[in-house]
Amino acid sequence: MLSQAVKLLRQARLDAMADRFEQWAADPANAAASHAECMIAVVDALLAERATKRQRSFARRSALPANVSLAAVRTHPAGKHALTPSVLGNLATCDWVRLGHSLVVTGPTQSGKSYLATALAQESTLAKLSTRYLRTSHWLAKCEQAASAQAVLDDIRALTKVRLLVLDDFATQAADARQSHWLRELLDARRCADVSTLIAATAPMEEWDERFDDKLAADAIVGRALQAEYRLQLP
Repeated sequence: MLSQAVKLLRQARLDAMADRFEQWAADPANAAASHAECMIAVVDALLAERATKRQRSFARRSALPANVSLAAVRTHPAGKHALTPSVLGNLATCDWVRLGHSLVVTGPTQSGKSYLATALAQESTLAKLSTRYLRTSHWLAKCEQAASAQAVLDDIRALTKVRLLVLDDFATQAADARQSHWLRELLDARRCADVSTLIAATAPMEEWDERFDDKLAADAIVGRALQAEYRLQLP
């Protein structure tokens, strides 16, 4: 009977349930357990497997760099826009992503801003919130190679559905008028959709105006960044 049940589970491609059923039946401690307890054990195994697959799927789609950990992020003394332990703790909960809040992180090269951005994105993925990591220059290059303006708009629309979008290396390179417009459209669309954007930039926000050829777009981009609920300046 046991072998037949396991065989049927595997035929139904319910390997996690089959494995747990075999383990459960082989454990002497379960000799007097009820059928309901057995059912709970094998269904829990199935749900755990599905949760793991979903998490892996989120991680694969997020395109995050490997080997990052929030535990390795350095915090700093209290101060305006400082990354204090309490601020990092609040961000680690991912409640800001659930609420659709945004974060701007600025700091010089090697200050750890990209590492912080990817670590927070990883936490968002672990919290089962759809997350996408982009290097801004790479995304703009992709837009340049798009077959049509509609293709760019379709990509922006797809990115608007992501709960957390990380734009790393933001305002690192000068953006021409068309690129400035794309970034403005992306940030506007995400703000209107009440989803979170994490911007990581080397240049301080005061210098962003000169990085965008389209001044109207530049004003809008800086305005969106100033509206971010969280701003951090790393030393």
